[in-house]
Amino acid sequence: MKLKFVIVSLALIYYLNNCLLAQYIDRFDGSTASNWDTVNSLSFGPANWSMSYGMLYFSTPVISTGESQVFVKNNQVTLSKSQNWSLEVGLLNTNNVQLQVFVANSTFSDYFGATLTKNTNLDPIWGAEIPGQNYYSQNGITASAFYWGSIKIEYDTSSSRYSLLYYNGDNAAVGSDSRYGMDPITNQLSYQLLATSTATSADPLNIYIGVNYGPDQIWSSASVDNLKTVPEPSALSLLAVGLGGLAMMRRRRS
Repeated sequence: MKLKFVIVSLALIYYLNNCLLAQYIDRFDGSTASNWDTVNSLSFGPANWSMSYGMLYFSTPVISTGESQVFVKNNQVTLSKSQNWSLEVGLLNTNNVQLQVFVANSTFSDYFGATLTKNTNLDPIWGAEIPGQNYYSQNGITASAFYWGSIKIEYDTSSSRYSLLYYNGDNAAVGSDSRYGMDPITNQLSYQLLATSTATSADPLNIYIGVNYGPDQIWSSASVDNLKTVPEPSALSLLAVGLGGLAMMRRRRS
């Protein structure tokens, strides 16, 4: 009986330490502004970020004479390589700028994520951001996009692989995040796989969101909304096993 109690306790401790801490929901309603830190700002514009219009909002209020960029890092979530997890978030970008969402280690030697931008024909595209294979390189991975939609980044610890999936919102939609396909928190979205990549380190990861603007951009803006990170079913199954074990022990004692 004591051995079973120890096993169940260890399972619950593992879950609490590795799963609950990885759960995070952010609707960017202004109450979570302190959860994001500016980590890189190269500005000739300048480029700004704020929580406005119910979103995480990026803008250049004047003409930029060179490249402008600003990135923010979430200071609440660290994504471990010891568990499976996923990250989903909605993106909105109607300008010829690069809106990026990615995960990375502290040195940026291991990173993975997506860019929502336009190609040379000014058509919106999803682009995969992978070390040595960025979307704009000769072997870059892209897919047709609308100006809004959602992405999902998954990590599988058994194979040390990332997966990037995308969802295009309703191109004729007007109004709510749900119709735009920008609310993966309350909606089950039918994602399509864009790219996979193997992690290059065992380092934990942080979440980064930001924009790059080229020169001569005027009043450009882009936004993200409705971000969530969750442990994948394998971790939740571990909790179920632990709770089941506790229930079994309680029945036997009674």
